[in-house]
Amino acid sequence: FTLPALERLSRASAEARVGTRIVVLAPTRELAFQVRGVMGRIAGAVGLTTVALVGGLPMRSDQTGLRRKPNVVVATPGRLLDHIERRSVDLSRVAVVVLDEADRMLDLGFIPQVYRILATTPERRQTMLFSATIPVHIANLGHKHLQPPVKVEVGGDYATPAVGADQAVLFVSSEQKLPLLLALLREEPGTCLVFVETKVEA
Repeated sequence: FTLPALERLSRASAEARVGTRIVVLAPTRELAFQVRGVMGRIAGAVGLTTVALVGGLPMRSDQTGLRRKPNVVVATPGRLLDHIERRSVDLSRVAVVVLDEADRMLDLGFIPQVYRILATTPERRQTMLFSATIPVHIANLGHKHLQPPVKVEVGGDYATPAVGADQAVLFVSSEQKLPLLLALLREEPGTCLVFVETKVEA
């Protein structure tokens, strides 16, 4: 979403570029900083400014970036809502809203905050929603805020396992995960790649 959103804004008139025009909502600080890093490098090359607003940091740390009246705001929902309530950010001119990893935002309980944020943006805007899965709450969000919604699904050959790969699912309790993982690692020769959910688990 970075290239088309920034290209659209960079082609706008100087007057149309004033203020926050693009908002990206991400479920975690790590993802928000990652997105801001990518968008910041490209935005800077076309004269646009970006800021990341995330929870867990002092509010005063956001003020430097907000004083520059950034064109692009990348934020976690809770922190952005804090700024909306403090009137330190104005979304009345937003042209593009991106909901990144919407299913993760649902898992973390952010969807009510997302609805409140969207209510502060103009009705006439482009909204992009990215999600690995489309549970009912995400589908409802899409139908309400994407008018008319256009669905692009990546699947087909990409969703099938590679030739020669075996797949298995083992349902175990949290306490059983580590002993089972160790047992599986002893059975498999060579290097293994293990995905976990958090830094602490890793």
